[in-house]
Formats: sequence, structure tokens, C-alpha cells
Amino acid sequence: MPDHPAASSFVDLVRAEVQHSTQLVVFHDTSTEEAAAGAIEEAAAAAFKATEEAAPDARIVLIVTATESDTREALASAARGAELPVTLVDAVSDGWPASPDQEEFADRLAPHVVELVGALARSGAFE
Repeated sequence: MPDHPAASSFVDLVRAEVQHSTQLVVFHDTSTEEAAAGAIEEAAAAAFKATEEAAPDARIVLIVTATESDTREALASAARGAELPVTLVDAVSDGWPASPDQEEFADRLAPHVVELVGALARSGAFE
């Protein structure tokens, strides 16, 4: 497991909350300004791997709000390297406000989740 504190916290959350039957896991980048891009990529990859181990049929949504290009690329790289499907929501490119309230956050995320839930339903995941 990577040494970066965010890695253990996301991995710990996955291990505690994600069950074998889980179909959708949403990650939101948190405070990343103190970490190097390599550590961020490693932490994200560890969280994705933990998700795969806990719920091998899950889909992942990664919401990236970081404005630093190296952080954004590190998260995108981890998403590309994941074994599970990862939908990357680039909040900056999509024009999300810098600090959305819960309602705005939900409104901005909804189209991505609706699309994934539809795909899960068509796959028979809810049968």
C-alpha cells in the first residue's frame, strides 16, 4: 500500500464499505495540493485495485476537481490503468463551480450516474 495518507484512507473506506455485490463506486478527489503527482496516481490506483478486489463487477466514477494539470493527469492515468471501468468526470472541463453545494454537486453528477445505472440495468446487474 502506498505511503500517502489518502491512499490508506480511500483503500480503508473501500474495504469497509464496498461489498461483493456493489455495482457502483464514486470517488471524489480530496485535498491533493500537498501530494506529488506520483503519490496521487499511486493512491488512486490502490483505491481502484481495492475496489476490484471487493467488487469485481463494479463500475467506478472518478470526479476530478483538482485544477493542477499534473494532479489531473495523475488521476486520469490511474483511471486508464484500472482493471474496472472508470468513468472520469472532469469537473473543471465540465464547468462545475469551484465549491458546489450538495444540490449543485448532485445535479452535475446525475447525468453520469444515470448513464452508468442504465448500462448496469441493461447488463442484468440488478436481476
